[in-house]
Amino acid sequence: MTRLRAVAVGAALWPATALAQVPQPPDTIPLLPPITVTRVPEPLARAPLAVTILTADALLLADPGLSLATALAAVPGASAQSRYSAARDESLAFRGFGARAAFGIRGVRVLLDGIPQTLPDGQGQLTNVDVRRLDRIEVLRGAASALYGNAAGGVVSLRSTVPSTDRPTADGTTLVGSHGLLLADVGLAVPLGTGFVTGAATRTSVTGYRAQSAYEQWRASARGLVPLGDRSRLRVALHAATLPRAEDPGALTAAEVAADPRQANPGYAAIDADETVTQLQLGTALEREFGRAGQLDAAAFAIRRTLDTRLPFARILLDRWAYGGRAVTTLPLGRATLVVGADLQWQRDDRENRSPTTDATTRDQLEHVREVGPFAQVRVQPDARITLTAGARLDAVTFRVTDGFLADGDDSGARTMAAPSGRLGASVVLAPALVAFAGLGTSFETPTTTELGNRPDGSGGFNPDLVPQHAVMVEAGLRWRVGPAHLEATAFRAAVRDALIPFEVPTDPGRRFFRNAGRTRHQGLEWAATVAPGGGVRLAATYTLADLRFTEFTTEQGTFDGLRVPGVPMHLGRLAAGVTRGSVRGVLELRAASAAWADDANTARADAWWVANANVGVDLPVGATRFRPLLGVENVFDRTYVPVVSVNASAGRYYEPAPRRTVYFGVEVRAR
Repeated sequence: MTRLRAVAVGAALWPATALAQVPQPPDTIPLLPPITVTRVPEPLARAPLAVTILTADALLLADPGLSLATALAAVPGASAQSRYSAARDESLAFRGFGARAAFGIRGVRVLLDGIPQTLPDGQGQLTNVDVRRLDRIEVLRGAASALYGNAAGGVVSLRSTVPSTDRPTADGTTLVGSHGLLLADVGLAVPLGTGFVTGAATRTSVTGYRAQSAYEQWRASARGLVPLGDRSRLRVALHAATLPRAEDPGALTAAEVAADPRQANPGYAAIDADETVTQLQLGTALEREFGRAGQLDAAAFAIRRTLDTRLPFARILLDRWAYGGRAVTTLPLGRATLVVGADLQWQRDDRENRSPTTDATTRDQLEHVREVGPFAQVRVQPDARITLTAGARLDAVTFRVTDGFLADGDDSGARTMAAPSGRLGASVVLAPALVAFAGLGTSFETPTTTELGNRPDGSGGFNPDLVPQHAVMVEAGLRWRVGPAHLEATAFRAAVRDALIPFEVPTDPGRRFFRNAGRTRHQGLEWAATVAPGGGVRLAATYTLADLRFTEFTTEQGTFDGLRVPGVPMHLGRLAAGVTRGSVRGVLELRAASAAWADDANTARADAWWVANANVGVDLPVGATRFRPLLGVENVFDRTYVPVVSVNASAGRYYEPAPRRTVYFGVEVRAR
């Protein structure tokens, strides 16, 4: 298997394979493929961090590949759910960080082949991410600001498939399914010496389970690896994506879900809420090895994104440019490894808001963001069994707005949000099959331009009262391996100051504003286990306990000290079983979550839920060509459930129901 088709059912049946490769005795520790999400290339067994790796070779999949959230659901500590709305992107949070997002990704850094999909203000999109073209995902959970700056919950590093270099390959997939699913996907990979060139294109269309949820999406990509001598490589990647139309069904009240979960929010249906997106990204990276184990990594990228969104409260037109680069040097120093570098990013948003009927302009402003983040990290191995790391970073994020709508005054201005971040970590080989690790880190997360720009008083410019949130997080864990059994357990606790909390006002329904809570506390346990008892059977399980509470938070609506932070269930789990018999592969998955509060006062919640999924695929080789017919069923028992809530929505419209039973079938073809 050369691609990570991680969607829908059983998407990460065997996520802990790489995770659990803990070392043998110190004199026989294998040279495992290094992880890169830590910015210090190192074997996972040595990392004093909570890291999970999902690899294509570790997965049994026969599914359509539409959602990153399904793969990440196999990561302990992750609350990842599809919103089943292309207009809103997926819901992704680690240890509670990122749950505030009503659309896009917040609180988590996302990288695609090393190129940021997260902008300098902290907002990210998955527009360019084609899950079907991935074969490795590295997930770093916990405070990541010392490594990547403006992020609190962690980092998701996505790596595209590296094709074979011995002969050209071509592949294609056609899928049809419930709710109007139609997918066509083609790809080609051509070796060029020790390098390669690849190209791929995908079209996906869905009529949608709910009213007002249809979408059509096109993606295309071209990548190349060019060797520059024996010790240097140049990587180039071009991604293009467009959603000609992505309808937005909005959120429902509890009564509306009970009456008909397929309906759209009446306000969204009345104005035919939707969005149109076009995004183009170009990235280049130069990697050069020098000395015994030194390395230079330099990259540059540019993104162009246009957005036209129609919502009940406004029509939003956005023309965005983002660009930047990084330079990172790894230097071996005896028993130590030093990494020094800097990230620089710029963002330019030309934003215009119009009335819902589009006959009046309500906002017209030019927004600039600049992020500068130098960092340094050192890894030391004073003993064959011990690894120590320390890192520091200084980030300065400057927001500047030029107000072009002067009817209500000039709201132009600038703000700089800066903070140092640090991290300390250690891992110890306690026994040939057992490794313990612990870490202490801080995080820094600014409001995004959208969060700064939405002001309850309706004025333009940026909210002068909204400040970044800061967190201090401590974690400790164990990795253990005995024969075919693998286990990881991690405990964490974070103290958060000035947490960014969304809210709505009754006079402006649908528009989300933000304020800072005094203090919150995030603590919990993460557990993952896998076992291969033999006979082609593989079993996997993950469990997350996330106890998130306000410790100091008072608004005009009341005092919420001791109440749970909304948006994240306290208990989240997954069981999966896969069987391979000859050419037949099958997966059965069960996912479950406890109730999740929908508001700060803990008066409304989405009920606990569980859902079962299943799929089966058959490999049929014909000469150098492989055919794989596949069939899958999501929500086998046809249950109504709500996996995502819109936190603190007005009029009780908190709930975003998932589809009931869904069936898909198709065929994949791969030729060499």
